[in-house]
Amino acid sequence: MPHPISGTVATKLKPKPLPGVRAIGVFAFLVEKRSVLLVRAKGRKYWSLPGGKLKAREKIVAGLRREVREECGCEIYRIESSCLVLREDRKYLGLVFTARIKKTKPLPKKTEIDEARWFSLLKLPKLGPQARGVLRGRLRDGVVVL
Repeated sequence: MPHPISGTVATKLKPKPLPGVRAIGVFAFLVEKRSVLLVRAKGRKYWSLPGGKLKAREKIVAGLRREVREECGCEIYRIESSCLVLREDRKYLGLVFTARIKKTKPLPKKTEIDEARWFSLLKLPKLGPQARGVLRGRLRDGVVVL
């Protein structure tokens, strides 16, 4: 009989993941004076919106605040939903929010982010597929902005 929550059948074998979304991420679109705050992860050549995957049972806004704090050293407020980003190739759903920065602290020494920087909306750096879809509002590289 299928499990009421997961929909999987209890067996001694490892259950196969269900088709569809396998990860949910939260991302912040932080704009101040016609500039956007972007981050570049270690080993990456492109820039992204600050954010990442939610932890198990983590509330959406709490996860967004945690990710922005970890990656940018910022506390945020006035959080509003913006759009959804679907990466079908990776079975990934991203929830994008706009927010304002309350205060900034120095970045923690141990982080997966090499750099956080403000860029003019008119002169953006090389963007990752998710950020490209959100910032340019187009369908590109398997990313659908909903």
